[in-house]
Amino acid sequence: MMTKCKMKQLALAVGVALGGMGVIGPAQAVHVSQDRLGQALIFPYYTVRGGWITTISLTNTSSTDFVAVKVRFNEAYNSRDALDLNVVLSPNDIWNAWVADTANGPAIYTVDKSCTAPQIPAGGGLFAGQPAYSGPQADGGPTTVDRMREGYVEAIMMGTANKTRLQAQLGTPLQGISQTILNAEHNPATGIPPGCAALVTAFSDAGAFATAFGLGGQFAYPDTTLFPGLPDPRFNPLKGAYTLVNSALGWSAGGTPVALANFWGPNGVVGTNLMSTMLAPGAVAAYRLSSQEPSLNASNTAGTVLNSQSGAAVPATVNLSGAENVGYVINSSLVINDWSRRTDPAGWTTDTDWVLTYPTKKFYVDNQWGNPFAGRAAGRNTAPLALPAIPGAPPNPPGGGATGTGAPTPFASYFTNQGALNPRLGNACDSQINYSVFNREEKTSPSNFSPNVSAPFCFETNVLTFDNSNILRSENNAFPLRQFSSINGLPGEAGWLQLGFTAAGALTAPNIVVPAGRPVTGFQITVRNAPTNAQLNEAMIFEHSYSRTYP
Repeated sequence: MMTKCKMKQLALAVGVALGGMGVIGPAQAVHVSQDRLGQALIFPYYTVRGGWITTISLTNTSSTDFVAVKVRFNEAYNSRDALDLNVVLSPNDIWNAWVADTANGPAIYTVDKSCTAPQIPAGGGLFAGQPAYSGPQADGGPTTVDRMREGYVEAIMMGTANKTRLQAQLGTPLQGISQTILNAEHNPATGIPPGCAALVTAFSDAGAFATAFGLGGQFAYPDTTLFPGLPDPRFNPLKGAYTLVNSALGWSAGGTPVALANFWGPNGVVGTNLMSTMLAPGAVAAYRLSSQEPSLNASNTAGTVLNSQSGAAVPATVNLSGAENVGYVINSSLVINDWSRRTDPAGWTTDTDWVLTYPTKKFYVDNQWGNPFAGRAAGRNTAPLALPAIPGAPPNPPGGGATGTGAPTPFASYFTNQGALNPRLGNACDSQINYSVFNREEKTSPSNFSPNVSAPFCFETNVLTFDNSNILRSENNAFPLRQFSSINGLPGEAGWLQLGFTAAGALTAPNIVVPAGRPVTGFQITVRNAPTNAQLNEAMIFEHSYSRTYP
């Protein structure tokens, strides 16, 4: 048992200028960054329910390079896209935005001047992800805008452009593009970058991207002479932060995302990058070439973790796909954290919720091959995972792995509408859960999950409460059961919980070795409430601790 380590023309040229990330050798494998700097960030939760807003910030810690970042909000049920945008950070730049609820669903707001595509309207921009899970793209889950009110966020670096190199290209055939990128830098007098509109135009041309770079999201420009140099293979400039704020209740708590260092390497092809367009979800055919990618399935460096006892690197088994590499480095067999549930009406009261997010789950369980929004859709940037097909379902796409029967590893079931078999509408429930709950004096009690179901975690992002605390208001009254589960019958007012995952099924493909557990991340949020003055209320986020075993 070991502790898990804490990892077109214009458009075409933008893809060139914001180019490769460097050649990454085996020693620079994707891993969870200990210094919280990386190429991809996983924010475990966002919510706009019950008066909550969520802030997100990205910092480019590089003083030499522009960085293009895909920011994607994933809804909680099945990780379908809720909102996507591209953010261009100039050297030393920081971008900040927040999401809040409206009558028409969640919306994103910002007063930040950094360039984004699309640009965020002054009065906010509604999440546009409903077509990803409704109408012809329905997956068996809810189809209203309410579905987008909570989930998680990923930010993935698509490419970089060195400022000195761009300046050297002024006066050459690359001047126009170089100037466009340079104009993403903030004017020192006004604080406003002069080039955002040109970047939006570049990111909005699907035809150029598709013609120049090929389908699927991993875009490679063949003219390697345009890259006189490449960033250091360990170039990991992204830093992130998030805050959950409920001003009406006096709660505000912040945390940091999981940072994945060395997420992408060009596999020996100089100039390969992950640049993508930015199109509306209504353009379904082209959308797969744009907002859908890059995803956490784009990582092409082997996952590596550290043995906390020996300090030795433990690489993933060879031939893993992108999602499996990422899953390997965040896989845990145990999740450990505290809880507090003090209910004295005459004094301070406390409540705790846990968040558990499976950021790679959709690549295993969202099995609608012909649906461009599905996690395992044909045409994604990498081959689908080598998983068994559903009996009677269409065959796997070309190159799509094994056939047969059985459950997807490491999860127990595909995302589907269980109907009368399970009143949770649209789910991929996980029944292989065990736990031990203790108070502060080692006492335990026969506590139980409520609602009384054997599979408490059915979604990509799950909220676990303690005696129905429901701090995060993760409640969906439009559907038969609430979206959260609760551990009831606690052995006291405070203590700790050890949550365990067992193997979800037999391994089904060669060379894939997945330790027992799940690719999971999250935190606990505890609030303390004053009996007479809400201005004294406070909230705290504590990231989970994790343990893992190796096969």
